[in-house]
Amino acid sequence: MALHLSPSERQALRELQGRCGERTDYIPVTVVLLLDKGRSVASIADDLGVSVATVYRYVGA
Repeated sequence: MALHLSPSERQALRELQGRCGERTDYIPVTVVLLLDKGRSVASIADDLGVSVATVYRYVGA
C-alpha cells in the first residue's frame, strides 16, 4: 500500500505523534508515518502489535 504525505503533513503528524500521551493515539499516527516511509502493512502490524486489518482501518483503506 502506497501512501505519500507532503512535507507539511509529515511534520504535522510528527508533532502530533510527540504529543500523544496514549497508545491509542500514538499508533494510528505512527502507522501513517511508517506507510509514508514505504514500510509494508504486514511489517507495521507486526512491529506495533496490531492486526493487518487494524493498519488498514487506521488509514481508511
